[in-house]
Order: sequence, then C-alpha cells, then structure tokens
Amino acid sequence: DVLLIEGLDRLSRDQVEQESQVRRLEHRGIRIIGVSDGYDTASGKGRKILRGVRGLLNEVYLDDLADKVHRGLDGKVLAGLHAGGLSYGYRSVSIGENSRGESLGHRLEVDAEPADVVRWIFARYAEGWSCQRLAADLNARGVRGPRGGTWSVSALYGSPAKGAGVLNNELYVGRHVWNRSQWIKDPDTRKRERFVRPRAEWRVSERPELRI
Repeated sequence: DVLLIEGLDRLSRDQVEQESQVRRLEHRGIRIIGVSDGYDTASGKGRKILRGVRGLLNEVYLDDLADKVHRGLDGKVLAGLHAGGLSYGYRSVSIGENSRGESLGHRLEVDAEPADVVRWIFARYAEGWSCQRLAADLNARGVRGPRGGTWSVSALYGSPAKGAGVLNNELYVGRHVWNRSQWIKDPDTRKRERFVRPRAEWRVSERPELRI
C-alpha cells in the first residue's frame, strides 16, 4: 500500500528513470512517501513540481560525482599509478596503506607468464599467422584468455581506433594511454556503450618499464 523511502534518489538518480518508476507505482495505487525530501503521493498536483526539481538535483549530483571521480583517477595517472582497467600480461600491485589503513594506490607491473604469451602472439603474427590461427592454437594448448576463458579473434585484434585487442595495445611497447574512451548509457536500451574521446583529451605517457 505504501512505499516508504529516504528520498526519491533511492529510487533512481536518473531523472527519466525516476519519473517512469514513480508513475508506474502511483498508477498501481501505491503511495510513495519520501522521509527526507518531503515527497508524498497524497500531496496533490504540487508533488509533480517537487518530483521534477528533486529529479534534476539528483541527476546533477551524479554528474558532479562522476567528474570528481574522473579527476581523482587523472591524478593517479599523473602520479604514475594504476587507475583501473587491467591489460593482459600485467598485474596491479598495492604500494601500501596510510595510517588509517586506506590504500595509497596501485601500480602496474609485468606478469611474467602471460607476458610470454603476448610475445609469442606478436612473434607468430609477424610471421604471417592470422588471428584465427592464433586463437585456434592458443585454445588447443589450453592457454587461458584475457578474461580467463578461451581466445577469440576480437581478443587478439579488437579495434585499432579504440586500442582494443592484444595486437593494438600500445602498453606492450611501453606507451600508456589513459582517457582514450568513455562509457555512455544508451537511453533506449539502458546499456553502456563505449565511445572514443577526442585525441586531445588522451593522457599519453612513456612507461618503458612496462614494455613487453
């Protein structure tokens, strides 16, 4: 009969999604009461104004949070630390903790066993092997892929524009590229899609110690 929530942001911080959810619930005769933001289905037409304002504020909060997280990650990259996203052939190692037990960050280092696989892939490709032949040979020998399963052509070749796939990963030659792409949610499917950022926004640095 009644949905009691802390505030409308507990339903969603996406304005469109929040409106859809509230309309569905109210259509079914369910009263919604927001304890902290004062929203109440029984308060009349004025609730729609409150809902619109709260929805906008909640969505802007998400945008601000994303910007802050991105700036924090950018700072880690500038300090030579790992900001997430682990390429095949590397591992992330903690550099320690502060006095409060909080992580000081992580750094990338070459992982010897998969690094040998990377060298083998490049050597065979240079000899003229196709990606199909490479994947078939790796799978026949039971070599685990980047995600722990079998190898596919896309895992090897991927996309040159996105720097995806073993053969297009610049990190293997000691060039670290960060902020190349971003993930944006499709408003129709609600699925996140990857888009390449303008090259001027990429953060590129030479990291010879990471060369495989």
